[in-house]
Amino acid sequence: MSRIGKKYIEIPQGVNVSFNDNVFVAKSNKGELSYIVPTGIRLTIEDNKILLKREVDTKTLKSLHG
Repeated sequence: MSRIGKKYIEIPQGVNVSFNDNVFVAKSNKGELSYIVPTGIRLTIEDNKILLKREVDTKTLKSLHG
């Protein structure tokens, strides 16, 4: 079983991140990246770290989270 989904993701210095309406956006001087977070996955940003948690333990969400 993968435990990668339980780990924090460190935000590098010089990268600005935002999360609104299930759209995650990361911007830096090298460009911009956006990603639509699937329904059922909760994303929180605090202290220059990102944490993803699944709301329900269905097989589909487990595979997306891991």
